[in-house]
Amino acid sequence: MSTFKRLSASRVSFRWFPNRVDTRVILKCYGDPISKFSSARQLLCSLRDAIEGHKRLLENGVLNRDVSIQNILRGSPRAEPGDRGILIDLDMAIRYGVDSGNPTDWRIGTCLYQSVMVLSSRNMPEPLVHDHLDDLESFLYVLTYVIHVYDSQGVFHSIPNPLQLWNKCGDDHGILATLKESFLAQESIPMDISSRWPDPCLRVFHDFRSFIQSCVHAKIAIIHRKPVDGRDILKSLRLCAEDHYDHVLRLFDEGIAVLEKAENAGAAGFGTPPPPPPASTSALHSTMQRSPLKRSSDDYPDAQPAAKRPNPPRIIRNPRSPR
Repeated sequence: MSTFKRLSASRVSFRWFPNRVDTRVILKCYGDPISKFSSARQLLCSLRDAIEGHKRLLENGVLNRDVSIQNILRGSPRAEPGDRGILIDLDMAIRYGVDSGNPTDWRIGTCLYQSVMVLSSRNMPEPLVHDHLDDLESFLYVLTYVIHVYDSQGVFHSIPNPLQLWNKCGDDHGILATLKESFLAQESIPMDISSRWPDPCLRVFHDFRSFIQSCVHAKIAIIHRKPVDGRDILKSLRLCAEDHYDHVLRLFDEGIAVLEKAENAGAAGFGTPPPPPPASTSALHSTMQRSPLKRSSDDYPDAQPAAKRPNPPRIIRNPRSPR
């Protein structure tokens, strides 16, 4: 490209003009955060479809790695099944396959919703691969938070001490991992919390927790026993991803169906369901501080007025650092 340059004695070729592309992304306008629900069925529908969306991403070779209550939106008011819950925020997502080697990283995600394996990775010389089960476990903790903090009409009550402790232990990932292991082993929740939710919703929660417990125990056994075929066992878990999703989605579908039937009949049963049966390993084998890379959080207030529906309290988020 020949051009003129002031005070230059000759024409020279310099600075080829680069072609530029203006890229714009147009997205649908979705609904409120998942915490802005008005019924137990609406909550389960939103969470169920967000999990299905996570499954679709995985089928296309993408793993979110950042499931949290802030990253799940409700669909539009008249959304069809499948679009009632939307998983957003893929800035921590990675390309993923059954042979992926991306390890769990305690710096990725929000501590309140991180899986036991992600939290444990800080003290592990060889962390396990971050897989779909870690993200499914995060979905469980989203449901856990909502059930413990809100009632079935979406009214905010208070943050119970165990969840406040989870948040305060965000800097000590080992302790938080231990607390979550203990939580997964529980078979009930306090009466003052369970009395605010209909039985079908609680059943979904208990069965979902039992399934995740069996998955976490399978991974812990591999870490402690260090079997020769440990890598193959972990790979077999990843190969069963579709069955795992189908199992979890079926739990939600059954709960939603019962709630719909109760709503149509004009009354939903409330109360505490009987303790769930021990986690079936057959389900596993047959189906067989937001971190420094993300956001941080502040301590929760001890109490809030029960009659109001404020925005969810801020969660400890870890400052984002370069990838």
